[in-house]
Amino acid sequence: MTTDPMNWSQLLFSFSGRVNRARFWIGTILLVIAWIAAWTLFSWMFMRAGSLIPVYGFGIAAGVMILWGQLGICIKRLHDRGKSGGWLLIFWALPMAVNYVGQGFTQYSLRMAAAAVIGAIGVWSLVEFGILRGVKGPNHYGPDPLLAT
Repeated sequence: MTTDPMNWSQLLFSFSGRVNRARFWIGTILLVIAWIAAWTLFSWMFMRAGSLIPVYGFGIAAGVMILWGQLGICIKRLHDRGKSGGWLLIFWALPMAVNYVGQGFTQYSLRMAAAAVIGAIGVWSLVEFGILRGVKGPNHYGPDPLLAT
């Protein structure tokens, strides 16, 4: 078992170090639950608020915190795989760009090709983040989280 001393604030809000698959999945599931809770509260506030300024303020703050947390977890998971955080451009920005370009296509086959590219990147990111083991032993980003004492 891991004895990695990383605490929750380091897990969610730091961009340095490494996390193993288990911590990645736990953090991601917690952030999904936080997103659902924030969205539910936002919707409830939206329906009852006299002024929408605090509602949107809450929504923006919650969204930034959840995004920051997911960035932190994903970057540290990439570090565990021996990759820099710049790889998030492939896993996050590239699918958004392909989707944007794909929406401009009028031919069905080109739209499906764009969707296939997005799907392939999605499968690759699932395997990279959630299935493959990290680099055994220490790497440029820190000690192996499975061997940390």
